[in-house]
Amino acid sequence: MKRKIEAVCLSLVGLVAIVAIGYLALNEGGSIVEIYTPHLGGKGGKVKVTLNCSIPEVPGKLPMLSVVGRRHSHDEGLRIAREVFNMKDPLAILICTSEGANLDFTVIGNRSHPGGGSVEFFRTGAIVSICNMGFGSAPNGLPSESEVREIADRFIEKIQANRLHPSHPAVTVEFSKVTVGGTSGVGNFSRINYYCAGYATKFNGMHIGGVGIDVGYGGKIVGFEAVWFEVEPDEEVPVTLTPIEAAKKLEIPICQMRIEEFVVEKIELSYCTPESLSIFPQKLLPGYRFTGTLIFEGGETFHYYETVPAVEAQNDRSL
Repeated sequence: MKRKIEAVCLSLVGLVAIVAIGYLALNEGGSIVEIYTPHLGGKGGKVKVTLNCSIPEVPGKLPMLSVVGRRHSHDEGLRIAREVFNMKDPLAILICTSEGANLDFTVIGNRSHPGGGSVEFFRTGAIVSICNMGFGSAPNGLPSESEVREIADRFIEKIQANRLHPSHPAVTVEFSKVTVGGTSGVGNFSRINYYCAGYATKFNGMHIGGVGIDVGYGGKIVGFEAVWFEVEPDEEVPVTLTPIEAAKKLEIPICQMRIEEFVVEKIELSYCTPESLSIFPQKLLPGYRFTGTLIFEGGETFHYYETVPAVEAQNDRSL
């Protein structure tokens, strides 16, 4: 699963992890932003960004969030691996010794056996597991999308019962959608390997992360990724950029296929979070979340989102 999760599991196949910003121009109608950015091969490409949605009303100030983090003891990590993720002994703990790393430690089992796999614990409070947890039942193969949601909902309840979600009362975990999480093969010989149930994590209605739960054959959960943050509200900061002004700062990824257009279908208030779990941010800035569809040359499409700070003076996505 990709580290950057919203309410769906995203895997930008073919996208290169490099972004560049070029000249941007807003037309008089205020509904289209044209972004000029270089593409692979050294040829300049023009990407049109269409705001096909309502523009949210924005307060004059919004609070930053301080990331206070969360540390699990090794004994607690072993208990969580056994009782929540159904991992079987013998288990081992691998401690991360990299200075400044967000990863704290990993509980590792024998991946070649049922109940094996791993659970990673991060200092921000995030948890990632890749293993066969064995929850649910679908003897005829893959469960339906509605069954996937039922299985994932029950597991979210188990996570919350063990108080592994962010503890602040303003934090909610909300179901979003079920998507195809992974396939194998090509063309008529391809098959779906698992579905991903996506959940948004919000602080007072503003995104601060997400959860992806992968459900495979037999209704078994084969992956869990909770990219969330243990946070407390911080001082309020003035909102200096409108949604239209923030749209001018969108970064469209360089990719192997030419992007013709980004059609924005929703703009929401959100918090800006790091794009990698390796980063421990001190604070999260308020911003705008642009969600929509990338349209590639030839007509192929891909669901995409990006968050831009609403504070002009801060260039980084987090402090």
